[in-house]
Amino acid sequence: MVPGVLGAGLMGAGGGGCVLILARDGEEVQQRVTASLAQHYYEPLGKAVEVDRWEAVEGAGKVGVSPWRQAMPTPLSVTAQAR
Repeated sequence: MVPGVLGAGLMGAGGGGCVLILARDGEEVQQRVTASLAQHYYEPLGKAVEVDRWEAVEGAGKVGVSPWRQAMPTPLSVTAQAR
């Protein structure tokens, strides 16, 4: 376990994938995570370390229906019946 890491999960493993790590903010935590990944994963495989830092931001907000869409008629429902 790396101090400052709250959790992790494997994402998109079918296409090569990546690991999403939720950690406390700070350069020290990022350095510990990077060092641990290098030691336990990248170096044994002879690979270069690849770590990108992402920060959460506010979402897009409320999504509504535009006025022109509200004015469109409701699609017709057609049912076929045998004669």
